[in-house]
Amino acid sequence: MALNDLRKAPLNDGDKDISKSADVFDKFNDDSFTLVHELLEDLKIVFLNAAKTKMVKEELIQAISSRLKAYPFFGETDLIEDLNTHFALESKEKCNIELLSEDLKRIWNP
Repeated sequence: MALNDLRKAPLNDGDKDISKSADVFDKFNDDSFTLVHELLEDLKIVFLNAAKTKMVKEELIQAISSRLKAYPFFGETDLIEDLNTHFALESKEKCNIELLSEDLKRIWNP
């Protein structure tokens, strides 16, 4: 399915994540999308390592924040809210760590 087809595809209740992704496609160009993909791949490794080593919340916050330093562009975009949602979901699902709003702020402003 082509990207334009994905944007027009009807969504069912289970496709809420796809809807958010389509919104991201509309906001940014291909280079930005590539950077988002790279960041999410880097963070996948962070969350897997955090789960494996049973990191505590402070260590996870530091690890995410450290990884974000390679992507300073995102601190100046509308993606912060979407990325924070991703951080919170992944940390809860993979590490059983609940990131609160003040934790998410510390990720961006260590």
